[in-house]
Amino acid sequence: MCLYFVSDVKPPKTGFGWKVFLFGDGFDINNQLHISGGLGTPTVAGRLYREQDHLLPANEPYFVGRWNVAVGRTRILARDGIKYSRGFHIYRHKKDAIKRLLAYYNTRMVVRQVQYEQGIAQGTDCQMEVIVANRMKIIRHKKGKAS
Repeated sequence: MCLYFVSDVKPPKTGFGWKVFLFGDGFDINNQLHISGGLGTPTVAGRLYREQDHLLPANEPYFVGRWNVAVGRTRILARDGIKYSRGFHIYRHKKDAIKRLLAYYNTRMVVRQVQYEQGIAQGTDCQMEVIVANRMKIIRHKKGKAS
C-alpha cells in the first residue's frame, strides 16, 4: 500500500488505528500475497504476517503485544508526486481497514487494532485516512470477536 495523497498536516506522533494482516495457517505465504522472494515459505499457524507493506521479510511474522519497528529509510513516491518516509501504513478507522480486507477476497486476511508511535506522514489511500508510522504494536485480539 502507498498513499495516494500526502497531507501537509503533520500526523499525531502516537495513537491507535487498524491494519490488515495475513493470518498464518501453515501454507505458503506467496500463494496468497502474490509477492516475490521467499517462495515455498510456510506461515506459522496463528501468527500475523505482512499484508503489503514489505517492512519485514515475507516469512517473518509480526510480534503481537510488542513493538515492531519499520526497517529501511527509503522514501516512497505517493501518487500525488510527494515523497514521504517509509513506514507502517495504518488506517485511522476500522471500517476502512475492513474495506481493504474485503478487496482481497481472501479469508486468510484479518483486521487488528494497532497502537503506533513516531507518526511520520498522513494522507489518504483510496479516499481512506492513513497514518504512516515507524513503530507499531498489535493489540492482543480478544477471542470470539469478529475480524
